[in-house]
Amino acid sequence: MVARKLLLATVLVACVPWGRPSAATAAPQFAPPEIIFSGKAAGPPSSSVCGFAVVARGDGPQLAVMKRPPSFVAAVRGNEHVSVSFPCQRAAGRLSVTVEVCLTFGGEADAELSIGDRRVQERLRPGRSVKLKVDYEAGEASLVIRATTRARGQEAGVRWRGLRVETSGGRFDVPAWPTEARP
Repeated sequence: MVARKLLLATVLVACVPWGRPSAATAAPQFAPPEIIFSGKAAGPPSSSVCGFAVVARGDGPQLAVMKRPPSFVAAVRGNEHVSVSFPCQRAAGRLSVTVEVCLTFGGEADAELSIGDRRVQERLRPGRSVKLKVDYEAGEASLVIRATTRARGQEAGVRWRGLRVETSGGRFDVPAWPTEARP
């Protein structure tokens, strides 16, 4: 009987998670995205309709955001650019960030995915999707994932879809939905 209780106590101690999960295995936490139009903070998003909202300022760049699946389309022209930054915490250790980008209209545009000093850039042409991937060794501090769309003269629209962070703890979708969007 004593041996059985000792065995049960040993199993409980071995199987019950104690304390907080380590940063390397915990799910990353994402703050609402920060949207910048050509170096200036974008205004608040429109009211949402069926999980769709628009961020625009005057006749400059625009950003359409879809809640499900998490994605957005940046519309730019001339020398305009749109940067969407995703603050992230609890993503320590080796991580990979991936996203699929596609030129949905226009002639050409540049898409850049970056984390810290690591970045990858691709010139997009009509009719093909490209997967961007950045590997990064994250410390304990917070980090910022940034998706940037740059016009190449004429008007262009670039769809960003499936932005994900992969850590030793699993794969996690990065939410693109701005919290200020009103239902």
